[in-house]
Amino acid sequence: MAMLLGSRSRSRGRGGLGKTVRSLWEACFGRAAWLPEPAAKARLLPLWLAVGGALAAFVGGFFLGGQAGGAGKPQLDLRAGAGNGPVAPSFVGEFDAQPLSRQAFLVALYPGRPEAEAKASAKGLCDWLMARKLLRARPHQWATKAGKTWGVAVYYDGSADETATRNLLLSLPVEVPDPNFVELRNTIQGWPKAYVVR
Repeated sequence: MAMLLGSRSRSRGRGGLGKTVRSLWEACFGRAAWLPEPAAKARLLPLWLAVGGALAAFVGGFFLGGQAGGAGKPQLDLRAGAGNGPVAPSFVGEFDAQPLSRQAFLVALYPGRPEAEAKASAKGLCDWLMARKLLRARPHQWATKAGKTWGVAVYYDGSADETATRNLLLSLPVEVPDPNFVELRNTIQGWPKAYVVR
């Protein structure tokens, strides 16, 4: 009797936790010994599904393009140098402060502020102005009596462009989110004044 019970416990031990774990492993990551070999058609089905899904995604993206976001949203031209020539590489968060022409309207100055804060304010105002069709607004470092300071220049080329740019600046709303812009606009006689950029 003892031998019979001993042989039963040994046979149970062979089919215990180790065999279960190995069976699960083979079922997930490899073919288990007791599973039948899949047919050739069944082996090709996942491949055809993957190819079909990739093709459907490509065709859907081609036909939808940028229209999925809705027709009411403005489309931004994100090509490098779109409309302004090539763009020099820079760090993220930096901007190109090179003059676009020799003529510009000075619309904001940030004297007495730390350089990083003045640059950030100039960049923020430029983004706001560019959203209102003043696409040639750029931060620029101006030389003043107290030293160099950051400001915002709106560049133009020629008298026709000067008139159009002036009209856009004069048509801006009263509520501009930059107190330095508002101060210059309210204190300078004949604002906006044209300057030669050096």
